[in-house]
Amino acid sequence: MSSPQFDSGPTSNDLLENLVAEHAPAALNDQIVVQSAEDVQNIENTPAVSMGSCSLES
Repeated sequence: MSSPQFDSGPTSNDLLENLVAEHAPAALNDQIVVQSAEDVQNIENTPAVSMGSCSLES
């Protein structure tokens, strides 16, 4: 014997997921940076070098 299943509509998780999707910023932590070919070829701009000072400060 099975109990009848009723569709009670969206759950609270469904509603929360929709709200988060509607109000979330386009990119949470990503940022697009335009670099010239000269910037890209400069070894001082590599993440290991350029982020080193940020790592030491934190």
